[in-house]
Amino acid sequence: MLQCPQCYSKNYRKNGRVRGKQRYLCKDCGRQFVEPQTDQQSLQYGMSLMLLDLENLKLDPLAESYLKNLADYPLQIKLAFANWSEKAVLKQDLELYERGYFLVHVPVGKNSADARMMTLGSAIRIHYPRVQEVFVCSSDWLLTNLCNELLSQNLKVWRVRRQNKILEIENRNTGETYAYSLDLNQEIPDPKVLLSKLEQLIEQEKNLITDKIQELSQIEALLNTRKDFNEKTLNSHINDLDLADFLTNNDQVLSAKTKIVCAEDLEGAIALVIEDLQVNFPKKKVTPSTISNRFKARFQVTVNQLIRELSLGKKITEFLEERPHLFTVHPKTKKVSTVFESQKTTLTQTITSSQSIKKREELKKILVELVESCLKESGKKSIPVTTLGTAFKDYYGDSVSTVMKEIKVTGTFTKFLESCEEFKVKKSGKVYHVTTN
Repeated sequence: MLQCPQCYSKNYRKNGRVRGKQRYLCKDCGRQFVEPQTDQQSLQYGMSLMLLDLENLKLDPLAESYLKNLADYPLQIKLAFANWSEKAVLKQDLELYERGYFLVHVPVGKNSADARMMTLGSAIRIHYPRVQEVFVCSSDWLLTNLCNELLSQNLKVWRVRRQNKILEIENRNTGETYAYSLDLNQEIPDPKVLLSKLEQLIEQEKNLITDKIQELSQIEALLNTRKDFNEKTLNSHINDLDLADFLTNNDQVLSAKTKIVCAEDLEGAIALVIEDLQVNFPKKKVTPSTISNRFKARFQVTVNQLIRELSLGKKITEFLEERPHLFTVHPKTKKVSTVFESQKTTLTQTITSSQSIKKREELKKILVELVESCLKESGKKSIPVTTLGTAFKDYYGDSVSTVMKEIKVTGTFTKFLESCEEFKVKKSGKVYHVTTN
């Protein structure tokens, strides 16, 4: 049996028809109502309605679309309440009108929009009999009364509030809540959903890592193949550098599987590693550290471990410095080379054998040898002063200006060269060139 949706009284009478439906009048409270549709009829003919307090809350098209997706019925009626003479909302009337809103004007005054929404909302069934679902879009607490009234009319009610950059949507019928980020323009899922997505991402990353490991394994296999080829090329290069005499008694070192059992074996192995680095990694600075890394990769044991096992010291640096007849360790750059390589140029031997430049005359001597070396290499009669400075830093490790400060030589590098009788400095355009007298 029917009952009044407002006071739940069963004391009513027929009161005409509206759009083909029987209308009733409650004798107890005077409320008019129509016979509710069946669930099937509601799904087929029902619709949703939105009440928007524009002075309190604004909805962009994306947020509105999100609300539409929550609805069980198509959103066909949208009412926007505001004082349209106010500057704050004046420019929005055209946009909302084009989006299909009915613009309801309210006078100036506190809670005017709320009062108008409550008045119109309580009579929704009379004005819009097909409405089955209502969105009440306002953060004002007064609209709670309207929500309760709509619930009493057996309507599905959504309460939409805004907190900072988040829309909070509450289903007043079930108590379920949803959150929508206005910055990200998307729903903020339940933590359980987020954790589920995170687990999926982690699983995807695991699969990617597995694929990468397989690729790395293939690359490692190719590198090992390439390594065998490089060793053959390296042996040929060593012979070209006349290192055969040095390695005559250490042929077993050429094999990575051969055991190193004495100091001579270790000396030969380190020399081989240095040449290996110079051939395969020409741009890499050869230092005790790079030698140690390459040595371990080649012989499957660290240099320092062998040095200690053979009672030859503690570290590779000490081992190399104790053998100046075989290896040269630059005092500042720590660059390492074999004596055989160093003997290719007397210039390198002169600089590396110097612990430091302490006098003006020592600096001039090194610069003379550098200039002559650069002139011989370039085949020209003079070289730019900047080229000389670069060559000095490459060989010595410090810039010329730094060394000049240490030995208390004042002025610029160019002025220093001009003051030395060993050099002839001439300006060509904007560049100074230098040669020896």
